[in-house]
Amino acid sequence: MRYISKAYLDSTLRYATRNLRLHSKASPEDCERLKIYAFFEHPYFDRYIVDDYANMVRMAVRMPCFPLPADYFAPMTMSEKEVNALHGWSKYILRRTIEEYHRDEAATEHDREQRWKTIKQRGNLTTYRMRSMSFKEPTKSQYLCQGTVQGTLDKVMFGRYAATTERFRRLNAIYRDDLIDCAVLHVIEGQSKERPFYFSGIKWACVRSPGFVRSRDCCYYEQSGIVLNDNGEELGYTITESIDTPNCPPFNPSLSIRANISACYLYREKKNTSVQVYMRGDIFAKGRVLNWIATMKSAELCLRIEGANLCAQALIATELVHAAKASKRRSLCATDSDQCKICNEKATRRYCQVCCRRICHRCCASVRTLAPIECFTQEKRETFCKGCTRLLQVKNFRDSHWTKTLHECLHFAPELESSLSRVLVETC
Repeated sequence: MRYISKAYLDSTLRYATRNLRLHSKASPEDCERLKIYAFFEHPYFDRYIVDDYANMVRMAVRMPCFPLPADYFAPMTMSEKEVNALHGWSKYILRRTIEEYHRDEAATEHDREQRWKTIKQRGNLTTYRMRSMSFKEPTKSQYLCQGTVQGTLDKVMFGRYAATTERFRRLNAIYRDDLIDCAVLHVIEGQSKERPFYFSGIKWACVRSPGFVRSRDCCYYEQSGIVLNDNGEELGYTITESIDTPNCPPFNPSLSIRANISACYLYREKKNTSVQVYMRGDIFAKGRVLNWIATMKSAELCLRIEGANLCAQALIATELVHAAKASKRRSLCATDSDQCKICNEKATRRYCQVCCRRICHRCCASVRTLAPIECFTQEKRETFCKGCTRLLQVKNFRDSHWTKTLHECLHFAPELESSLSRVLVETC
């Protein structure tokens, strides 16, 4: 029998390990067969090295493969005492953040510069870090994010609301371009007509870190809703607080490192169709990571709130496309005319996915929609005409039947233009 070199067996077993990690189709028995095969087929090779590789393959099989299957996390149950403790802590965090918001509103620009250091800015949002925290200290820092985002309070709350794993994954893929996987582990209470956009539950998310830094995941309690301030104005909020639960234990450090986060966002609608954002939070990256990398990544996380408006538009656009498909207008409105149905110029091969009219390149727009759950991390866009892009300006998000209205209008209306006008009036 010819001698098998160490490099040959090394590459062979590493290739097998990579396949098992990607597909996770092998069982512990298959690992034992691989070890026995390698030992008996190559008797001149050190059996202890073979054992090491077999253990490596066995570890690869036990590691989960992202995205996780729907039944990966065990069903979670919480006692009344645990729920009351979380609700009590959320009330304290919300009250403290509102007090800090009013204190910072009254502070001068000089006082803000003395206390906070600007880390990152995007659009009208700016993230600060307390000047008392130096880069030589641990990666736990206190952050401040404030500014404005376009839209209304309802649109921001609607874009952030996710009570199911499917919606959470599809929205987070737009909200975060570094998303690996996420899930809703438990819903304590969802929204109702009396409490719009209210959510209380446990969530988990895993994101990709820059460069050679290992990925971070977080299991946290989230509560969102709308409260009234002392002046009677509506104030939206989102609270996230890391928790430890046996239903979501930390993963192997080689796969992901568990991070901690404690943050509270406040949203206050302004008169110029914008929403004022205020956030205070602590972020602990954990693991071996340079402080400046953890700081910049945390600042990037704080600025993600600007994607809430895009998430809301993607939800509306997805419902419009589904409504058009349900109304069977694709077969009724299909035409071979070479003219654009909006400006009567020469049309291209593009069709509006809502009204199904053939349009030119000047009258079309590429609109972001929710990707299918099977490939939720991929970007998906649909073609809209200029007329149908008006339907993205939905305002009455508190009506739980607004999606049903879209379907009924596009299905039963005799004329397309009257259908679009009716949708625009009823949803706005």
